Amino acid sequence: MKQKFILMAILALSIQVGGFAQVKAPGSKLALPLIAEEGITSIVISDNIDVVLIPESPENVKVKAADDVIAKLRVSYSEGRLFLDAAKGVLKGERLVVYVWVNNLENLTLRGDSYAISQGILPGNNLHLSLGRDASVALKSKGNVWFDEPTNHQVLKQKGYFMVTSL
Repeated sequence: MKQKFILMAILALSIQVGGFAQVKAPGSKLALPLIAEEGITSIVISDNIDVVLIPESPENVKVKAADDVIAKLRVSYSEGRLFLDAAKGVLKGERLVVYVWVNNLENLTLRGDSYAISQGILPGNNLHLSLGRDASVALKSKGNVWFDEPTNHQVLKQKGYFMVTSL
């Protein structure tokens, strides 16, 4: 009986430690799928990456990609901030598709020729977009949407949400 208890305690401890291993400092390589227990409030996306944003409940926030894409990504996550960058050796024009389930996304930064699209209407009160000149976006947000500076993007107020598209 005592051995079973010790075995269960070790198993529970290893599962708990595995959960803590998900959070690493920016610049560290993470394995996907990434379960973001703290949520994802900010995403920074660099060249060659297409992100599909999917609305989800807070307990199911995560990041996934196909195996061949994972090998070409640098992913870091810290305190609700997710950074996606293409690894060296990705060909110009090659697209890496990453799926991110979000609940309360507050900031989305697209650099280079990155692209973000939402699958459904994103929850949240405010969404700040910072878009590079070559970046594109097509998303719907329940909350207000605002930009750093005038851009070549259009924001349309629909019934119950805002729709943002690149021109």
